[in-house]
Amino acid sequence: MPDPRTHHYQFAHRVLPGLARRVGRQIVTDEPQLGFTEQLTGLWNFVGETLDDADRLPSDGLSASRIDTAGLQVLLVVLPPPLAPAEAYFVGLALYNDADTVRIFTLERASTQVRGHGVGTMLGSWSERGHINLGPGPAPDQEAFVAAIRSRELPAGPPVQAKVPKEVRP
Repeated sequence: MPDPRTHHYQFAHRVLPGLARRVGRQIVTDEPQLGFTEQLTGLWNFVGETLDDADRLPSDGLSASRIDTAGLQVLLVVLPPPLAPAEAYFVGLALYNDADTVRIFTLERASTQVRGHGVGTMLGSWSERGHINLGPGPAPDQEAFVAAIRSRELPAGPPVQAKVPKEVRP
């Protein structure tokens, strides 16, 4: 199995969670003047500029949109197609019932095959403990991913602020 590509991994697992932690709910609620896709494409390119040329990837396929459903807002980030385990198909930055805390989810390519369905997926989340593997995920379909996020809604209670570790390596 190939290792995750640095650019892809860092954007999904370090940059977006770190940005969500710093910006808070506004990352979901306040669409940038350029739009979500253009803003995140600029961020993707900026991250690439910090990497060696060999580690840079084009932003082909990167997009972002906000999905509003009853009691849930998700900034759905579609990443360039993953090629290795731990690379993400999607990152979902979720606000449940107008909460102040953003919950961060990933749908990642798994290292295992699902018989009859090709490559499997893993649902992940970031919390105060770091990255949490939530187990097998749905097919890499946007609606299925949002449904998986909806199913992870926590009961009302005090918010938990995600703390992204300073150093996470693929």
